[in-house]
Amino acid sequence: MVHRSTLENYQGSFQQLAEELGDLRYDALAEFLQHFSEKLAKDSLADEKRGRAKLAKCLAQARG
Repeated sequence: MVHRSTLENYQGSFQQLAEELGDLRYDALAEFLQHFSEKLAKDSLADEKRGRAKLAKCLAQARG
């Protein structure tokens, strides 16, 4: 996987993205956050297996 510094399908800034996500209906925002939390957990496990303990810990903490 290539980790990019921009989003391929979004042309706005990260600040704009944060505003747009924050303006979603609560049920839609909750659904997005659930999916994002699952992605963070998956990445945390993968990084732990690769010996990246600090990154794995940070991702696990970000998941909440």
